[in-house]
Amino acid sequence: MTGPAMDDDCFSMDDNCISSRDVDDRILHLAALRDDAREGAARGEEEHAGSLPGIEAELAAWEQMKAALGNDGRWANGITLIQDHYWNKYANEVAHDLLGDAMDEWPCTLINWTDARRALRQYYQEVIVSDAQGEGHLFWARA
Repeated sequence: MTGPAMDDDCFSMDDNCISSRDVDDRILHLAALRDDAREGAARGEEEHAGSLPGIEAELAAWEQMKAALGNDGRWANGITLIQDHYWNKYANEVAHDLLGDAMDEWPCTLINWTDARRALRQYYQEVIVSDAQGEGHLFWARA
């Protein structure tokens, strides 16, 4: 998602993994931009009025994501949201973190990793969020 005041250090809904803490920071940043744009628009500054719809749309998208997961305390403790298209690679990284080099040795070489990735998913919650352009994104968050 490219949007208002995006810089090179900013994440987007297209990233493979997103931290809830980064989302909170982005929400605060966008809320401040929205307030500035509203004040500028009230003063008749055209560039501020023109940026307001994009800011509000992106802000709504991030707030939707937070609302989907933020009511049970997990959000404040830090949640990593994994993009659906990245799930297999993420699951492989989890397995490698747990098993290390043993993944390349017996008996790990006999494991059906497709089934293992599917089994890992049972511990995650599906979250679907629309970005500022209305495109849906499927994420997985630890349940």
